[in-house]
Amino acid sequence: MDDRDATSLSVLQRFQAQFLRTQASSTTTTHLTLETHSENSRAKSRAWVTTGGTGGIAQMHTGRASGGQTDMGSPPGVTPVQHPACPVCQGATTVPFAMTRHKYRSLSEDRARGTLVREFLHCMHCDACFVNPVNYISDEEAKRRYAEHENDPQDSRYVKFLGQAINPLLCDLLERFGSLTAQSVSSASGADAPSQPAPAIRFEEKDPESDRAVSKVLSRLSGMDYGCGPGPAVSYHFGERWNANVINYDPTFYPLDLSPYDGALDFVVCTEVLEHVAEPQETASQLLQLVRSPMPRTDGTSLPSGVLCIMTGIFARKEMPRSPFSRPEVDAFLKWAYTRDPTHIVFYQASTLELLFLRAFNRLSSSTMRFSTLSVRIRQDPACKNVFLIDLVPKAQVNESV
Repeated sequence: MDDRDATSLSVLQRFQAQFLRTQASSTTTTHLTLETHSENSRAKSRAWVTTGGTGGIAQMHTGRASGGQTDMGSPPGVTPVQHPACPVCQGATTVPFAMTRHKYRSLSEDRARGTLVREFLHCMHCDACFVNPVNYISDEEAKRRYAEHENDPQDSRYVKFLGQAINPLLCDLLERFGSLTAQSVSSASGADAPSQPAPAIRFEEKDPESDRAVSKVLSRLSGMDYGCGPGPAVSYHFGERWNANVINYDPTFYPLDLSPYDGALDFVVCTEVLEHVAEPQETASQLLQLVRSPMPRTDGTSLPSGVLCIMTGIFARKEMPRSPFSRPEVDAFLKWAYTRDPTHIVFYQASTLELLFLRAFNRLSSSTMRFSTLSVRIRQDPACKNVFLIDLVPKAQVNESV
């Protein structure tokens, strides 16, 4: 990335500036619905920008409504253009709130000086923020950008970064499956295995004694690094240190038919993936389908389900949820480094991500038999707000805990 000149203009000015730069041989009209704020009032502005004719001269026609009125009419012969629906909840109440211009080395040469203009919209229903699909880069450009990512399995900084997600996952796996390993050992020896606390383990720190204890658990499990990228660090470290079987999957670098793994995995790691996905509902359903369901035992208890570990950037709003972005929030959003990656196209609140997986689970439970007797549990890691652990539990267990 050569230039990080994120442009934050006033509501109408920034769109006017965009269209003044447009050189069109035919007349085109774009409809913009934007919200502006002042200390004493809130109003909705509607603008039509018409470009065309000689010189590409732009004319902006604006209307203003107060008191919640939004129907201000259109200029003669103009049909307002609807904003894209939210990719997370498919809601139609989406509002443009920011625009950026950056230069990237990885963009194709036919792009003017490598400059990318991106319009950001906000969903008033689920609080997701997303890039207008017309501003997506091509698949080839995205692949070149992914190749620039520093995700070498041997890079200590990247391993430490991954540790934010892997450490809570390891704790969960040891607690979830550690007792099963002890039971299998006691059954083979004919003696009761002593109850031992899970070993202290950190992904970024190697300790031979702890690694041997962890290996006894993880070597019996099967997992997947979903969206592993060109440098699959999770499978490398899980295999080298703990003899765990971790499958690499990435639609660009490690394409794979996922159908054989439906309901077969003890854990799925999905770090820094959802922000790249144009259809997150489909991805969330696919991730849930990979995780193994809990299995009933003869003593009335259940073998635990698999667990899904999600990590993605969370933009924590300070204003009222599902309310229009304030000026300070727009500024904070544009300063957020996450928005500067041209492959990042969807941005989540914690509540947005929870809604995504709840809806995905509800669709599966209505169409797939094995989900009909289950509930989904979503937990945000208290130490790292970007990390979520998701698993499946019997409905009876949820009712007992309520």
